[in-house]
Amino acid sequence: MDYFKIFAIFLVLIIPVSASDVVLVSDTVSDCASANIIPTINDSYVVINTSWGVYDDDVLEQILSENPKNVIIVGGTVAVPSEYDTQLEEAGLTVERIYGIDRYQTNKNVILKFKDQIQNRNMWIVYGDDDRPEFCNAGDNIVILSNGTALSVDDEDLGDFDPGRVTVMENPVFNPNNVRARLENYGFYVSIQSMPESVLNRTVYRKMEQLQLQIETMEQLGINCTPLRNDLTSINNSIRNQNLEQAYAGELVLERNLLSYKHQNRHVYWNGPKITYNPKNNSPNYNN
Repeated sequence: MDYFKIFAIFLVLIIPVSASDVVLVSDTVSDCASANIIPTINDSYVVINTSWGVYDDDVLEQILSENPKNVIIVGGTVAVPSEYDTQLEEAGLTVERIYGIDRYQTNKNVILKFKDQIQNRNMWIVYGDDDRPEFCNAGDNIVILSNGTALSVDDEDLGDFDPGRVTVMENPVFNPNNVRARLENYGFYVSIQSMPESVLNRTVYRKMEQLQLQIETMEQLGINCTPLRNDLTSINNSIRNQNLEQAYAGELVLERNLLSYKHQNRHVYWNGPKITYNPKNNSPNYNN
């Protein structure tokens, strides 16, 4: 008799398997910044990313490997396809989705859901299209998105917060002074963190590399990207002329167009069961 094997089986039976609940979110910085609030409230949650707009069986396996009982999906069904809900529920897990009609309302709904648990924290006000990676790793800071004029959180809800320090993150296409004045009306202590030219330079070149790679990937998949290539050429010209703010603004527009192309051609990226199209998924109301 193999006593070692019996002992090993005995250990497996008596030692509980570690488990973590999961927050599933797309790989966009805005949604990641919203989702990362949750593990700072409940450290039993881990964050897992899926490529924006794409269902992937490998991601499903990664989720299941955490042995969760609960999964919170952050983002609408365009950002995180509904196939995840279906597969996770069929696996016997409890699935909750927190989302809005866009990234701003998703951000708002996450913040308001956990409002009571995030009082007295510092806040970062971040332009919604600003994809600097540090915004995904804000620690205990609460990231509130702005579209350049309004904040994701309404005035009446802001009045319910008792934050520590509020920092408005400068961005070339975002005027922080208007937001600062609005927040100071609530008695918040507000500062502006500048975006030095060196940071803008690194951001523009990083985004350029990412956009180039995404377009090349689409072309390899057989997607006609001629209009995107033309936009990329225009941005390159701005960079060569050292007009970095214009280049940055062009990159933001091109990123949005790339997401639209990716959604229109999502069947090409799909790694999982055959897609069943749902008119709800194609609605412009689910565009975050």
